[in-house]
Amino acid sequence: MLKMQKKLDVAIFEKAGMKAYPKPEQYFLAILDEVGELNHEMKPKWCWWKANSGKVDKEKQLEELVDVWHFVLSFANSAEINPNEIDIKFVFDDNLRDFIGVLKNATTIDYAMDLIVSLAGLTQYLDFDMSQVYDMYVKKNRINHERAEGDY
Repeated sequence: MLKMQKKLDVAIFEKAGMKAYPKPEQYFLAILDEVGELNHEMKPKWCWWKANSGKVDKEKQLEELVDVWHFVLSFANSAEINPNEIDIKFVFDDNLRDFIGVLKNATTIDYAMDLIVSLAGLTQYLDFDMSQVYDMYVKKNRINHERAEGDY
């Protein structure tokens, strides 16, 4: 996914006339925005004040999770993370609050690996496996390439 993200990064940056990756602060805000959208899809789990807050739509939840993955992988590319160095043997149940804690500390590219590991934990916590993430990532990556080529 890092390699696919790198191609998408290049397409987006070329269209935007960017010569370098965004700053960590910009990634923080982009990831936080996507986390907000993910949190909104989880609202039926935490919204106590509505009598009928509905049910979690797992497909939409996965799509928002994958949007977070896109920006985390782009951040990892900015840190020049080697995909062969990623070792997530110890995947833990990391909830959204814990992920946000790691995110707020990701003020430099040195924290990119921690963010990937924490996002893998959040993925597991939300009861998705990486094959589901990969399949949705491929689908969403294709859409993002179309957006980069268009006027999005």
